[in-house]
Formats: sequence, C-alpha cells, structure tokens
Amino acid sequence: MTRVQKNKHLRKKHYFKEYIKTLLYFIIGVIYIIYLLIKNINKIVIKLFKKLPKILKVIIIYTMIILSILYIVKPRETIIYKQKVLKENIVIDNNNNDNIEQTNTIIDNNNNIDLQNDNANNIYNKAIEKGLSKEQAILVVSISRHETGNWTSKAFNDKNNFGGIMCNHASEIKRYSTYEEGLDDFIRVLKTYYFDMGLNEIAAIGAKYCPVGAKNDPNGLNKYWVGGVTEFYNYYMQLV
Repeated sequence: MTRVQKNKHLRKKHYFKEYIKTLLYFIIGVIYIIYLLIKNINKIVIKLFKKLPKILKVIIIYTMIILSILYIVKPRETIIYKQKVLKENIVIDNNNNDNIEQTNTIIDNNNNIDLQNDNANNIYNKAIEKGLSKEQAILVVSISRHETGNWTSKAFNDKNNFGGIMCNHASEIKRYSTYEEGLDDFIRVLKTYYFDMGLNEIAAIGAKYCPVGAKNDPNGLNKYWVGGVTEFYNYYMQLV
C-alpha cells in the first residue's frame, strides 16, 4: 500500500469514527429529549389531577379499576341467549350471506329440506352426509345456532367455529382455517362424543356439552342452554 493510499484509508477510518460518534450523540440527545417530555407531561398531569374536585378524582380512579378488571376477566366468547330473547328472536338472521359466498357452499340441491338459512342448510346437509339421522342433524343445527348467536359471534365469523369448540387446553376458542374445516370438526365432535355414545336427548347433551356451574361460565349462562337449543329444535322440526 502506497503512502497516498494509506492516508486515504486513514481518512476514511477517521470519518467513519466521527460519523458513528455523531450518530451516537444524536440518539442520546433524542432519548434525553423524550425523557424530558415524558417527565414534564407527567408533572403537568399530576398538577391537573390535584386541582380536580375530589368526587371527580374518585370517579376517574374507580373507572380505571373497572376497566382493568373488565380487560383481565373476559366473559366466555360464546353468545347464549335467554329463553325470552330466543322467543322474540325466532326470525332467522340472514345477514351472513357474505361469509357463505366467500367459501364453497356445500348445500345439496337434491335435498328438498329448506331451513331458511344458508348456514342451517349447510350444517343439516353435512350432518346427513356424515350419517346422522334427521333428528340428530336438526339438533346439530340448533346447537350451532344457539352457540353462535344466530351465526353472528366472533368465534363463528372470525374463527369458523360452529359451536364454541375449545382448544385442548380449554382456555380459548378453537380457530379453523376454513368454513368447511370448522363445520366438519363440529359435526365430528357431536357424533363421536355424544350421538355415538348414546347421548341424543338435549338435556343429556347439555349436561356434558355445556354443564351448569362450569369454570368457563362465570356469568352462569349455561343454565339457559337446554331451553335455548330446545326452542330452535322445535322450530326446525316444524320445517322438516
């Protein structure tokens, strides 16, 4: 390396060190400015809070506590309707057609039974296809409609979960990648762990599927499960 090349190399090295040093000072300066802003804002907030009336301070504190509790203690995602609500809401919601159109519908056109809703028809036909009886298929539809609140719950629309099916660790609602996958697994669960084991009565299924006093039912809504499913079952049996 010649002397000229060596000098150029040294100058580049010097400039690089100066650049790193300047960048470091700049970062430290920005962090310090942010710190001062936070510190001053904190002081301003404290001063303003001190000047507030006592009753307003109490309201703010209790509101923050309540919001924290609501965030930590989340109710069960499955929507369950009371019998009174079910009677008043017997008209089937048909607002979920967008969800159905985005997936490959599995309605069997050769089946003359029409339950007046695409989701209901899909569930019924898939249940019959899986070897369930007409009564069992209607029961599957009724459970799904009750568990998803007329197929409007977040579990159904966001996770393709047809019946409040939980993950293995039972801490959250199970997510399915497609509409068909969620439907298949929902029917599989009911067929394998209920119908094939001789549980065909709504009350008997409810005692296992949605038991009263369960740990994941802090609001005590499971007691409405049997009545709600029965309402839908009786309604659909009139259509078939």
